[in-house]
Amino acid sequence: MEVDADGRLQKTEYTRRVDNPAKTVVSGTAVGATAQPARREMAQQRWEEIDEHMHSVQRNRTTISYHRTMRTTSQHIISAAAVVLLGVLTYLYPHTIVAIGGVMLVIYLLHVGGLDIIFHIRNKEKRRRELRRLPRRIILIRHGESQGNADATTYSHTPDHQVRLTDKGIDQAKGAGRELRKLIGDSMVRFFVSPYMRSYQTFKYIVEGAEIAPNRYTMREEPRLREQDWGNFQDPAKVKQYMQARRAFGSFFYRFPEGESGADVYDRVTDFWSSLHREFKFYGCLDNFVLVSHGITLRVFLMRYLKWTVEEYHKLWNFDNCSLVVMELAGNGQYRLVTPLKQDRST
Repeated sequence: MEVDADGRLQKTEYTRRVDNPAKTVVSGTAVGATAQPARREMAQQRWEEIDEHMHSVQRNRTTISYHRTMRTTSQHIISAAAVVLLGVLTYLYPHTIVAIGGVMLVIYLLHVGGLDIIFHIRNKEKRRRELRRLPRRIILIRHGESQGNADATTYSHTPDHQVRLTDKGIDQAKGAGRELRKLIGDSMVRFFVSPYMRSYQTFKYIVEGAEIAPNRYTMREEPRLREQDWGNFQDPAKVKQYMQARRAFGSFFYRFPEGESGADVYDRVTDFWSSLHREFKFYGCLDNFVLVSHGITLRVFLMRYLKWTVEEYHKLWNFDNCSLVVMELAGNGQYRLVTPLKQDRST
C-alpha cells in the first residue's frame, strides 16, 4: 500500500502462479510500487512456509495416530503374555508365584513408563517448535496527537475516521519510529493498522522515522482495531452530556447513542485475537507484531489478553500518543507486559 499526498492509500495487488497455470492466487498487497519484487519474493516464501506447515501438521497427526496405536497394541500384547506366563508358572511353581508375579509387574510398569517418557520428550519438542513460531514481541502504539485531541469540536464537522494528525502528532509518530528501531533493530515487523486516517498517518511516519526498508516489514489494514464508535457527527453540547452519563454509568458498559460501548469493543477485539493466533502460525517467523490503533481499543486489547476485570480496566488511563507498550514472549509461551501503565488515581 502506498500513501499519497492526502494520506489515502493506493493499493497495488500482485499475484502468484501456482503449480496449475489455470489458477491464480492473490498473495498480498505491496507497500509502494518499488517494493513489489521484494514483496512477491516474501509472499512466495510465506506460501512455501504455509504449504510446509500444513504438510507438517498432517505428518504429525499421522505419526501421533500410529504411535498411539502401536503403544496400545504393545501394552495389550505384554499384558496377554504376562497373564499366560503367570498361568504357566502358577501351574509349575505354585510356591514361587508371588515373587515371580511381582517381578513381572515391575517389568510391565517399567515398559509402560519408558513409553511415557518417550512421548513426553516428543511433546516437549513439539512445544518448542510451536514457541519458535511465536513473535518475540507484540508492540502496541496509539496514534499521534490528532486534530480531535487538540480541538474536540473537530468531530462536529469532520467524520471520526477522517480526522488527521497535527504537526505535533507527526513529530510524535516519527519519534515513535526511532524508538521502535532502537527496540527491534533490523528484525522483521508486521503491522496491523486501524483504517482511521490518523492511524494510517501514524504508521506511515513510524516507518519513516524508523527507516525500515520496504522488504523488512508488511502491513495489514485491520478494521477491528478502529476507535470506539461515539456516533456520527458529534454535537459538543450533547457529547458533554454523554460523558457525564458515562461517568455515572461506567465507561466500559455505557453505550453512546448511535455508537458503541467498551463491551462492544471487547467483543470485536476478542474476534481479532482469534485471527492473530492464526497469523502466528503463518507469520510467526517475524520477530515483531505492531498494532497501531487507538487508546480505548488498545486498553481493551490488554484487558482481553491479560484477563483484567472491568474494575482493573477502569483504573487505567489510555496510553500517551505514540507511546510504545511492549509485550514480550515468556518461556511458557505467554506474553507478559513489560511497560508500566498509568493508573487513574481518582478511581
